Amino acid sequence: MTNSQVRHDIQQLVSSVESSSSPPGSVTVELLNEKELQQISSDKTARSAEETYFKYRGEEVLKSSGLSYAIVRVAGYNELPSSEASTICLRSTDDDIQSVSRREVAEVCVSALLDPYALNKSFYVTKQKGKNAKKIDESMSEKFQSLHKDLC
Repeated sequence: MTNSQVRHDIQQLVSSVESSSSPPGSVTVELLNEKELQQISSDKTARSAEETYFKYRGEEVLKSSGLSYAIVRVAGYNELPSSEASTICLRSTDDDIQSVSRREVAEVCVSALLDPYALNKSFYVTKQKGKNAKKIDESMSEKFQSLHKDLC
């Protein structure tokens, strides 16, 4: 995320959008459009723009602190117990992420504490879906190794 996408004055993260009210050649930014705002107000589990901003700021403070870290992000929790570690997937982006059980998140967190390959990485915990989900037989360490370190 670039610094131009962080609006500290309104405590929001933003994405670039075209605006007819802006001078030619300039880019205005907004975090949520009206449809997204309506969805948030009707969905009590949705994260507010301000909450997203402060989560991002917390991550940035941690990354710049000089301390070792592993930032584990979760899109949502389901209530399904799972003992299949092979279906857990770690991703650097939030593309097509699924909800996971608390047990799976706990497994990833404990593994991250014990594995040097998890150091200084931010990632989403999700489930591998589709027919190939059962074929994934990597250890958590191999999954951490496949992630890129954060750029500071």
